[in-house]
Amino acid sequence: MPISGSIKEFWYEIRSQKIGILGLLLLMFLTALVVLFPVIANPADIDNWYNNEYWQERMLPKLAPPAWANSFDPKPYPITHDIPKKDIKLTIKKYNLITFDGYIKYMNDTGKTQQIIQQYKEKYGITLTREQLQKILQVLWQKSIKQGQVGEYVFVNLTYKFNIDSGKPPKDIALRLRLNLGNIIYNDLKQGIGVYLKRPDNVIVSLIPGYDYPDNPYDINEYAELGNKEILDLMKIPYTYVSVGNETRIMIKNDTDWFFFFTEYSSSLRNFEEGLGLVSVLEPITEKIGIKILPGQAIDFMKILFSKPSPEGVTGEVDVLKGTYELEILFLIRIKPNDIDKVNITITPIKARIMGAYGLFGTDKDGRDLWPALIYGVRWALLIGLITAFGSVMIGVIYGMTSGYFGGYVDVIMQRIAQVIYSLPVLPLLILLAYFVSRSIWILVTLLIAFGWVGLQFTVRSMVLQIREQPYIEAAKALGASNARILFKYVFPQLLPYAFASMALSVPGAILTEAGLSFLGLGDPALVTWGKILDEAHRGGAVLANAWWWILPPGLMIAVTALTFVMIGMALEKIVEPRLRTR
Repeated sequence: MPISGSIKEFWYEIRSQKIGILGLLLLMFLTALVVLFPVIANPADIDNWYNNEYWQERMLPKLAPPAWANSFDPKPYPITHDIPKKDIKLTIKKYNLITFDGYIKYMNDTGKTQQIIQQYKEKYGITLTREQLQKILQVLWQKSIKQGQVGEYVFVNLTYKFNIDSGKPPKDIALRLRLNLGNIIYNDLKQGIGVYLKRPDNVIVSLIPGYDYPDNPYDINEYAELGNKEILDLMKIPYTYVSVGNETRIMIKNDTDWFFFFTEYSSSLRNFEEGLGLVSVLEPITEKIGIKILPGQAIDFMKILFSKPSPEGVTGEVDVLKGTYELEILFLIRIKPNDIDKVNITITPIKARIMGAYGLFGTDKDGRDLWPALIYGVRWALLIGLITAFGSVMIGVIYGMTSGYFGGYVDVIMQRIAQVIYSLPVLPLLILLAYFVSRSIWILVTLLIAFGWVGLQFTVRSMVLQIREQPYIEAAKALGASNARILFKYVFPQLLPYAFASMALSVPGAILTEAGLSFLGLGDPALVTWGKILDEAHRGGAVLANAWWWILPPGLMIAVTALTFVMIGMALEKIVEPRLRTR
């Protein structure tokens, strides 16, 4: 029977096997995931899987459970979402103290004019008239000019409002701002920064240790110093160094993006001032509930920050303090008179995100979306499995067919070679070769093919020993047909159904071998495969973090893919061996 006819008969037979139909449907589903990957996932996520800057810009929560898991959690996380623009308020006030009008506006807005009026009333019993006040202010302004104390003040107030009504506090809060601070070189004038969280219970937490919310937002002494290297490192504000004469000074460049993540910041606080930074920041909350935390104590920063005051807030389960929160960032920038025309200060809020449950399959410890990785892994599983199975089966069939057909010394020599290869410990060899030679996926596939054909050829050889004695083979020889023609026209088609069954049953082994090597850290470092995801989950402490969504989905995908080919292989076995068919 020609090969085309053998394939048609084979296809007709497999359609009658229910388990084969189910396997084919699963294979079609997996193939559809490969084809539709650019539509149902983001290819850029895979292209930048190991690019930390890319994932920082994505601003995804770390170790976040899938969004649908909230349906089964009595105390769910909030769903990851951006703070709407309507809830973000930016106010920038500029005061040019070189002009008298600018100086008057500054004195009025900062309350200093009222202080002067009150001072004269208490000290001299005089109620200043408008004209008298103007003369006093003019004298003070001229004195400031002579002393070189005037310039420009820029006051920035950026406020984010957001509601928390979930059963658990957010996994994280992330901000991205673009800073244009005018290329100010620090050390000459102190510049101020403050970051504050106002809770629904009116407790204000200053996220910069050692500073309370300013009574006078225009008093530079009530702010942390923006030019202080320790503060910049703590806040993760990017800066550079510039040379000014013989000095090296700090400068924040224009168009600098500042990423501020609460969880990263809390980790920095634990190391700030030998752990006292975290104690200082949480003091307004811990004082209210009458407890004390110690430097280095293991606490959940986000839980304490967003939970109702309770002694259990440090170690136990507490209820979330629901309501409206305000995150306020203040800058107070002072500019020298000769730099006023050179400096244009702007601050742009690009994105603000409340982080909790996310996506279909959550995220890993680096904040990478696991959904595209799981879908992308399908193509490598199918590619590795099918190429390995096809290569090893074809080699095994041709090798066994040749050995069995020719017999004699050819058969003896070929079988001894096969027995030597068959006796080699494959997995240890694969581990050694992957470690010392190369971890390329194509090297792995080549090695799997090189070691995977031997067992099959023994069975094929025994089948060919029977086939070569058939009358039609003898007739072909009598008519002068060449050995190659007999092998590939008359013998090979008889072996095809068995080859297909063996091919289907070989796929799971190849997939599991790759997954096993990747799990051991010996997989291709440039690829995103299910085994690599499991390896990263193991090294990232997914079990200790109870991050089941990082472990179960790739494991289930490996199992489903292997089961797909097992079902197809079982159906093919029933076709090849009629005694396995149910009556």
